[in-house]
Amino acid sequence: YYVTPRGGADKNYEFLYLSGTITVNKTSISDTFVTMEGDFGATASLTVVKAESIGLSIYQEQLDKALNYNIFLPNSRYLSGYYELRYGEISAEEIVYTVSLALNEGDKIYLVKADGSVEELTDYKEVTATLKTSAEGTESSENLVTVTFTAEPVYGIAVYSSKAATDLITDYIPLGATVIGVVVVVGVVAVIIAVNRKKKERERKYMEKFKD
Repeated sequence: YYVTPRGGADKNYEFLYLSGTITVNKTSISDTFVTMEGDFGATASLTVVKAESIGLSIYQEQLDKALNYNIFLPNSRYLSGYYELRYGEISAEEIVYTVSLALNEGDKIYLVKADGSVEELTDYKEVTATLKTSAEGTESSENLVTVTFTAEPVYGIAVYSSKAATDLITDYIPLGATVIGVVVVVGVVAVIIAVNRKKKERERKYMEKFKD
């Protein structure tokens, strides 16, 4: 803010006014689902993008890769919720986050850092937990939980839920097919080697008989 002081009056003093700029820094910024508290600049901003259906599968592929999951080591959980955090002029190194998440018992929370690495959030405090209400006014089994935690700026907040047994079996089908394929190939090679050995043994015996 650009300001010019004025209005001072005293018979023993003469006032000289100088204009100047006052900068008021923010201590809190927020968007839907997320509030951040810290020492921010005056222009700091936050935009939260909630991933939906197709977006979740794209994010899960990226997150699973960062967590070292692959076709040979499938993730036993699926991405059930994800917030992408977009910042403007963020300089704070330590931030207190307050986040509303659809969180059920056994779910795990992961944080995406600036370098793309992903780590599980274990040190957080659950503030409130209420049943999510649909547009029709009926309650679902999905809990809307508000949690708080302190961290360096994070660029994604993910919730992973446990997969159903049928989904786990499906995940291991490619691995099973690969193993079976390897076993078949090894078996065929072993048969070919055995046949060749027998053939060479017959030839050797024939040559020995011929020499006699």
